[in-house]
Amino acid sequence: MSSKERKFLNSVQRKKGGDVVCQEHNDTPVVMFCKTCDQLVCDECIKNSHKPHDLESLNKQSLEDKMQLSQQIPLVKNSTMPGLKEHIKSIGQTKEQSAKDLEQLMNKIMTRTTELIKMIEKSRDQMLQSCRKDQERARIFLSDLEEKMTSGIKALELSLASAEDVVKSGNAKGAALIQTRLQLNWDIREYKKRHAQIEIPEFVSGSSYDNSIDKMIGVFSGGLHLKTRDELLSKALLKAKPFSSWRMKPYLVAALPLKYDIRSASTVKSDTMLMIPVTRQRLLITMAANGQSRETEMSDHRIYDMSQSIGNEFIGTDADNKTILKFRLDGSVTEKKELRSIPRGIHVCKNGEVLMCLCDTIDFKTQRGKRKIVRMDERLNIVNSDDLNNVEYTLPDRVVQNDNGDICVIDRIGGGSSRLFVLNKDGTLKFVYPHESPEYDFTATTKLKKVSFSDVCCDSFSNIFVADEKNNDIIVLNSDGDEIVRFSKVLKKKGINLVAPSRIVLDRTGKLWIVMQGKVLVFDLYS
Repeated sequence: MSSKERKFLNSVQRKKGGDVVCQEHNDTPVVMFCKTCDQLVCDECIKNSHKPHDLESLNKQSLEDKMQLSQQIPLVKNSTMPGLKEHIKSIGQTKEQSAKDLEQLMNKIMTRTTELIKMIEKSRDQMLQSCRKDQERARIFLSDLEEKMTSGIKALELSLASAEDVVKSGNAKGAALIQTRLQLNWDIREYKKRHAQIEIPEFVSGSSYDNSIDKMIGVFSGGLHLKTRDELLSKALLKAKPFSSWRMKPYLVAALPLKYDIRSASTVKSDTMLMIPVTRQRLLITMAANGQSRETEMSDHRIYDMSQSIGNEFIGTDADNKTILKFRLDGSVTEKKELRSIPRGIHVCKNGEVLMCLCDTIDFKTQRGKRKIVRMDERLNIVNSDDLNNVEYTLPDRVVQNDNGDICVIDRIGGGSSRLFVLNKDGTLKFVYPHESPEYDFTATTKLKKVSFSDVCCDSFSNIFVADEKNNDIIVLNSDGDEIVRFSKVLKKKGINLVAPSRIVLDRTGKLWIVMQGKVLVFDLYS
């Protein structure tokens, strides 16, 4: 049975008239519910295989299930269903973006091959053919995923409608109600969000002086990878602890010496990071995973924060001069724009939009409208950003967008403390971390441990990584704000200590770079 044809299967089925019978034992009526197996059973089932199990009467179990369905229905209707519909749109955007990325890859190949004229035409055609095959594979992969999610919504709508009818009906038999709950639970588990993960191979230019035609054109760094990742369901939907084979086990792969404090950091490519040091000189430092580094001087501008844009171009903020600018690895500035307010944290989203923190002054006074997050287009023009400012920021310092569309903002609140705001894609507040923040929990009575978040980043699983400089820790949250891992606890067992982590960066291979006092640590997260 293909994934598109999968259906809810159980040892029982509902017959005409509403009776539920056991399919394994000649349509014998079911008489009890097995809690051990989460299954309706008949007398023969109990005698043969369910005798030692935890059995419950149909009437009592149906009362429990009716209460559970009453809680599930609004959650599925108001959260799961809209989320799945919105997710299909994101799959379509990913499909378009992957096609654009592969188109850009082919353009790079064309540019390189025209330099070598007729001698390299044969190799050029072979590489273009490989890209077109990858593009078609990616399109088919995403179309199949889109179709799967669309079918899932239809199936879930049917289950939801059936569940609503059963709950509203006063004449529904206990077994029928239980079967409805089992069907809805199965559909919820089966049709969860599946995030498309597309890895586009890099094109690495070769040397025109090589004798080999292949080397003269260039080679692919990596290949096209097509896969999905199932997003874990909310515990409130299934009342069960979700299981994932992806368990985070940080493994140290490199420890690199560092002589500067670092103000900002960003990836350059899969194994290289760009850093802005805190020095009198205006320097750019590129550092590879093998420890090799290079310093480049940048004139006129002192970068506060930066994010990689297209190719090897970066967008940075110059807080001293109230300027945003585009620059390259060699320190050259290609474009800049002056602002009326002070720019701080900046982030380039996957769709090309830019998010930026803006402040009127650098102090810890909460002033709506003067401390805000703004959107900019690719030309650095500020566009409508009112939806991002439904919360009152004190001093927004860093901002990133998660893969699921959520927006994460580090807000400094004075006294060496800070907090993390996470906004939904529509700008509404999703949660604030720490969750016990007095500003948002008026029942809090215990004295809270101060945190000083210095940086934030997100991985392809929509997990949120936050660096706590004050408590020497990296905290990993899922997209709902639940803690997954505290690096201090994991690394302590391995004899590794974090010391004031100031910057964290995830490279394209999924490795986490932690910049701290005197060194840079590189971790493989899922060893």
